[in-house]
Amino acid sequence: MLKIFSHWCIFRHGEIVPVRKIPKNYRSLTGYFYSVKNGRGINFESSLERDFYLTLEFQDDVLSYEEQPIYIEYQQNRRKKSYPPDCLVTYKDESGKRPLLVEVKFTSELAGKKKEELEEKFSIIKQYAQENGMDFKVITEKEIRVGVYLENLKFLYAYKKAPRNFNQYKMDLLSNINIKGKITVMELLTQISDDKRKKAEALPSLWHLVFLKVVRTDLHTAKLSNNSILEVVSG
Repeated sequence: MLKIFSHWCIFRHGEIVPVRKIPKNYRSLTGYFYSVKNGRGINFESSLERDFYLTLEFQDDVLSYEEQPIYIEYQQNRRKKSYPPDCLVTYKDESGKRPLLVEVKFTSELAGKKKEELEEKFSIIKQYAQENGMDFKVITEKEIRVGVYLENLKFLYAYKKAPRNFNQYKMDLLSNINIKGKITVMELLTQISDDKRKKAEALPSLWHLVFLKVVRTDLHTAKLSNNSILEVVSG
């Protein structure tokens, strides 16, 4: 029987944080990612995990997510072992989706020397998920690093905080987009001012509005630029 070994999350200054700190790993990139959606820092063990967490920040149906949220205990060759899935994604009630346990792996890992070991762990996680009303999925770079989408998310995430002069430019930006219906970034900035300094000041506020999804543009097929077409999200 599979079971939770521990839920190793604690409260610190009002935040939920993992008990275990992910150590430095000289074979892959490890670090710390600040999550707006969770309101706390998220530890990652690879650049692919970091990129996956970034995509979750922009998924409207995702309520929250936790890195390595549980230990699943199992026996192998009469020895007791435990393994933490990479991530638990919790969805908003209206999505109708069950909580999702995720393993984030490069395709090279899945076909490498640890293939059998990973497949056994995946089987254990899948069984645990089924027994506890969850789903399970293995996600690779083929689903995370798709076209220009991820690069656009990285660009926008740099504007997650409102600029100091956000309130100064917010309404002017929105009203000018509304007047045109659709307008390029360059055209919008020209409408705001002829002064290069003011255009430069207004631009971070525009990208913050795109981050907030108040303003919409194509993130999937074209790299964000002065030629990106903007429109206000209605409703």
